[in-house]
Amino acid sequence: NQLRVANGLVTVSGPGVLVTVVGPVSVLDLQDLINELRNAGAEALALNDQRLIAWSAIASDGEQVTVDGQPVPAPYHISAIGNAEALRAALLRPGGLVPLLRAANPSIIITVRESDRLTLPVYKQGVDFVYAKPVD
Repeated sequence: NQLRVANGLVTVSGPGVLVTVVGPVSVLDLQDLINELRNAGAEALALNDQRLIAWSAIASDGEQVTVDGQPVPAPYHISAIGNAEALRAALLRPGGLVPLLRAANPSIIITVRESDRLTLPVYKQGVDFVYAKPVD
């Protein structure tokens, strides 16, 4: 079951944080926010209700942000399941990522809200292995 959760094969719910980003933000900034949440112990993540797994790619198609090739319109909502207090503290600590992003771009609005219950959907892109095969 833990592998099914990690690979996004099941809907998951639990406590965590909802991070909302409004304003000009780069793909790299979004990747940094997601990585900061992972490093702080997030067990499951989603960006605008698109589940993120280990090999999810956050990129740009030249016009907008994409997750695994699917467009993700602004504003951005990152849901992270884990210890809400620890996740919030990691993002908002003095000298941390959110204060740095705010200092670099005063027009950006980033809110971090703790939640007792978030629900993240199943990873919708499907998982197809081309080279890795189970050993008999």
